[in-house]
Amino acid sequence: MKLRALKLAVCFCGLIYCCVFYFAQEDGSEKLNSHQEGDSPHFRFSAIRSRRITSLQENLDYFLEVRSDWGQNDNVLFKQETDSNEGKNLKEIDDFSRVITLSDIFISVKTSGKFHRTRLQVILDTWFSKARPQTYFFTDTDDQEYQQLTGGHLINTGCSDSHTRHDLTCKMGAEYDAFISSKKRWWCHFDDDNYVNTYQLVKMLLNYDWRDDVYIGRASLNHPFHSVYNGTKVDFWFATGGAGLCISAALAAKMAPWCSNGKFVETSSQLRAPDDCTLGFVINNRLGVKLTQSNLLHSHLELLHELPTKTMNTQVSLSYRINGDPKNRISLTQPFDEARDPTRFISLHCILEPTAHVCKINT
Repeated sequence: MKLRALKLAVCFCGLIYCCVFYFAQEDGSEKLNSHQEGDSPHFRFSAIRSRRITSLQENLDYFLEVRSDWGQNDNVLFKQETDSNEGKNLKEIDDFSRVITLSDIFISVKTSGKFHRTRLQVILDTWFSKARPQTYFFTDTDDQEYQQLTGGHLINTGCSDSHTRHDLTCKMGAEYDAFISSKKRWWCHFDDDNYVNTYQLVKMLLNYDWRDDVYIGRASLNHPFHSVYNGTKVDFWFATGGAGLCISAALAAKMAPWCSNGKFVETSSQLRAPDDCTLGFVINNRLGVKLTQSNLLHSHLELLHELPTKTMNTQVSLSYRINGDPKNRISLTQPFDEARDPTRFISLHCILEPTAHVCKINT
């Protein structure tokens, strides 16, 4: 009797437990359904993603269905986020576009056949090795030996070897046309008595945008240059070619009416001024672009011996004058004496590039 009563009690408790579990499950199911049918876009999006998508259009429709459930505040936040990211990307793209390397620079060096074995040879022994693909020499004669030594970068302009205004502008006009044909971002002109630190050259140009009108150089006068152009008095600032100068691609393109295809010689003749002055006239007077002066560019007109030795590695260009005042050369006492290195360029190069071949030869 007691055993039967115990069995009945167990069955009754089991029945009660099953009822409680059943109703609790029903209630939970209703709550879950209620939540899924609510306004939360996260649940809606999960539900839609669980559907089977049979076409691209259906996929788009599902996305629009979810998107329509987002509130006005969500729309604003989404738009602000997108605009912010788009602006950042555009800025990154813009910054990337202005960045340059040495390969973006066209380096032209004006020389003459009578200087191939002196001035040009010093360049080939020193900094040319750092910018061989980018550097071209504009001369006035054919020279098979130096054509080979420069890797085919010796250009006979057909101009005379004199130092007259006409012949100087003839070569500069050839440099300009060659740069335009190269489609590079920067044109940097130097003379054959310049040492160019190509690393510092790139570093300097990174401060500017080649898509802007940029004219970088160093004035040799402390006042504007005065002349007459087609009977009219003109004045302008110009960068001396002896220190080196750089012109952006955007500006060079605008110079074409006065410089391209032989027009540079005509402009110089009408202005009655040499090549670097004519460049300054076109840029500063005709186009209204100011000269950006740099104290990192140096010509033989300066007292270069006053330049602190510790700053040599930060200069973009240096120069020398052998047959004249020794103060027009940089002051370096090592590693070679002036008898072996009268320009001081080999000594400078071996300080900057101690493993260079020319340093081993002269040791």
